[in-house]
Amino acid sequence: MKLTPRLIILFLVLAVFPTVSVGYFSYENGRRIIKQETVQHLVSINLLKSSDMLRWIEGNKTSLEELSQRPLLKLYADVMATHETSNPQYNHSHEQLISQHLLPRLKYGGFFELFVICPRHGIILASTDERQEGKYRENQSYFREGKYRTFVEGIYYSPALDQPAMTIGTPIKGEDGNLIAVLAGRVDLAELSGIMALQSLDSRTEDTYLVNHFNFFITEPRFGKGYALKKAVRTWGVKTGLSGRDGVGFYRDYRGVPVIGAFKWLPEYKACLISEVDQAEAYGPVVRLAWIIAGTTFFIAMAAGILAVLFARRITRPVQELVIGAEQIGRGNLGVAVGTDAKDEIGELSRAFDRMSERLKATTVSRDEFLRERDFSDYVINSLPGVFYLFDTEGVFIRWNKNFEKITGYSADEIRKIKPFDLFEGEDRRLVAERIQDVFISGEASVEALFVSKNGSRTPYYFTGFRVIIEAKQFLIGVGIDISEKKKAEKEILEAQAELRRLLDAAEQSRMELARIVEEQKRTEKEIQRLNLELEDRVRARTAQLQAVNQELEAFAYSVSHDLRAPLRALDGFSAALYSSYSEKLDNQAKHYLERIKAASHRMGELINDLLNLSRITRCQMNFTEVDLSRLATKIASELQDGNPERHVRFVIKQGMTVRGDLHLLRIMLENLMNNSWKFTGTRSDATIEVGMSVDAGERAFFVKDNGVGFDMAYADKLFSPFQRLHGVKEFPGTGIGLVTVKRIVTRHGGRIWGEGSPDQGATFYFTLEV
Repeated sequence: MKLTPRLIILFLVLAVFPTVSVGYFSYENGRRIIKQETVQHLVSINLLKSSDMLRWIEGNKTSLEELSQRPLLKLYADVMATHETSNPQYNHSHEQLISQHLLPRLKYGGFFELFVICPRHGIILASTDERQEGKYRENQSYFREGKYRTFVEGIYYSPALDQPAMTIGTPIKGEDGNLIAVLAGRVDLAELSGIMALQSLDSRTEDTYLVNHFNFFITEPRFGKGYALKKAVRTWGVKTGLSGRDGVGFYRDYRGVPVIGAFKWLPEYKACLISEVDQAEAYGPVVRLAWIIAGTTFFIAMAAGILAVLFARRITRPVQELVIGAEQIGRGNLGVAVGTDAKDEIGELSRAFDRMSERLKATTVSRDEFLRERDFSDYVINSLPGVFYLFDTEGVFIRWNKNFEKITGYSADEIRKIKPFDLFEGEDRRLVAERIQDVFISGEASVEALFVSKNGSRTPYYFTGFRVIIEAKQFLIGVGIDISEKKKAEKEILEAQAELRRLLDAAEQSRMELARIVEEQKRTEKEIQRLNLELEDRVRARTAQLQAVNQELEAFAYSVSHDLRAPLRALDGFSAALYSSYSEKLDNQAKHYLERIKAASHRMGELINDLLNLSRITRCQMNFTEVDLSRLATKIASELQDGNPERHVRFVIKQGMTVRGDLHLLRIMLENLMNNSWKFTGTRSDATIEVGMSVDAGERAFFVKDNGVGFDMAYADKLFSPFQRLHGVKEFPGTGIGLVTVKRIVTRHGGRIWGEGSPDQGATFYFTLEV
């Protein structure tokens, strides 16, 4: 390769490499910062949206409770609940209830339907949607639970309305505390979609929506209409969020577009809150930075290329002129002048050629003149500052100057025996051999290489070669110039320029980064202050609400403990007295009725105890310690066996199962689960109860397994509902509160519980504890 392209490549490498390196690190740093900021923003959105959703639901609950406390509404509801539809008072109360209370409330928003339900039959007595009147709702959770407390039924698809619905039910009670009716309202989910659609920043792709545990949209996403409870979404973010975890990820959303998403599990509503933004938008500033870096690199490369061409021409032009002059002299044109005013070695060489040309003009055919001219040429050649050489196509040296011997360290006899490429090593040897071939083919060539002397020293030289023909034979004539100082100076200049560019770029980058960090810190501090103030207000409001709820629960527990037990004791005592005092006067049928009354009283007492225990479990203060579940299960198994020594049950308990939780609550949970297994294996002669643990995807799941009567998975959704039983009381006694208590305890420990089983094949109940 000639000198000019080599210089151009060298300039381009020295100019472009630092620019590309700085640009790459700037791009990667910007991408990392934007990724962190986007993730923090999405997590903050989830926190704010979940709080807004809770506040919205609590506001609707409070509004419905206030409506149920109106005296006239209570009066009209009582009339409708105690009179027939044909009664004039019923019709008047119906008209007043709707026109004066229910319809005016709809104008304030929050609900799109309000209706009153008869507490005895579950039939809708009055509704703002007259098409719903007369329909039965006795199996709906908002009716069953609404008779006792304000209850929010999670979002579901209503076939009657042919749309998504969330219904809140609350009791209407008289002054004596007796239940009059149930007031229910269907919440307008469009408001919830509006809450999800509100954005804190001007973003083209930011999207927030809710998904239920069946993978269906609850609210309308930004880029879809009519999706709520009609379209399923199964992205990685939704799948991970529905597993009960909070976090962020990079995946494709329901449109198939790559996004950055944050997901938050809302266990009280069995829903997942998703906030996403397109990766293309999030990384937009970094892409623009990449284009700027590419443009800067291109212009620097162009400038470096132009400078390289100019620099190469400055070096090679004198050499080329010298080559042309030498060829003219070789053809016999001794009048050619190639001398220049340059002060470097090439200038000296060109002037020496001119002197040689002038001397050749005076050459004569006489021997003496020939000898004089030979001596003169020797003088000229030896006076050259570099090395001079002449060799034939076989590489045999014909002539050389004294500098050649001095630099190489070889004698004249040794020079005659070596070849030109013997004075080079490695890649330089191959390159010099190629350039020698180029001279004999094209007429000229040049090369830079390390000149290796006899003692092994290496010196950088710039060599030129020209083809000359003497007596019909081809020879190569040329000179070599020591460029050590020039190389050193060029290297120092390039290094200084590169270092200066690096320092300037680093200084500018540091200045810009410092300004951006200062500005970002100011914005972050303001946002943190605002969020802290808002969080404090929410905590105070939530604390006040929880205190009020706890007071109501304590009052309810007191009422159950004292007001309900007294009638039960009286009922049980009088039935026992009647049986003992008048048993002789009673026939067998009457005695059977008395026994049923006592049994019902006893079962009612058990039910009250279970309800009180459930209330205490919900409200009690938790004391977290390290709990050995294996040891606890072993103790409960021993108590079960001691209490029923006639039964032979095999217990299999895995050792080493420890968790962090409340010892008292965890014991109640295990007692309920193991008591159920003990009860439902009562018909098995080879009964086995196993308490163990499994690990799936890094999550520990504990289980209680038996080979009892099992259950049909079609009714699995009723397992953890109060008073729901899959077996008859006579077959297997119980109140239907045990598994509800277990679920409350697991939930308070941040876990989840589910059951698996099949008829006559046993049952397994799994639970996790995330505390």
